[in-house]
Amino acid sequence: ETLDLLGVPDIVDMTLRKGALKRMTIMFGDLCGFTTLSTKMAPDDVFKHINSWLHLLIPHIEQYNGVVDKFLGDGIMAFFHSADHAVSAGIDIVQATTESNRSRKLAGGQLLKFG
Repeated sequence: ETLDLLGVPDIVDMTLRKGALKRMTIMFGDLCGFTTLSTKMAPDDVFKHINSWLHLLIPHIEQYNGVVDKFLGDGIMAFFHSADHAVSAGIDIVQATTESNRSRKLAGGQLLKFG
């Protein structure tokens, strides 16, 4: 995926000091307030919350041809060909998080906020 996004046909074509210069948009996002919340949770619950959130947002990043570059604790870094794709993915993630929170609220769970 990353090579496709960079326009490099094969990893063999990437050598030391030879790369691809591309204008891209980077998205950083995390669970707002999750670090404070996690201090009151059991380690297994922290892991479950982070995994459920990542499973929620990754499809929206991929839908707009974004590539997840790294996971940063409760955060994520992804890159896109265009700002429009990144913004569209972000809007979808916020909407999906809102939908997920409806279910969480009914179940008495912790609400999530993407930021």
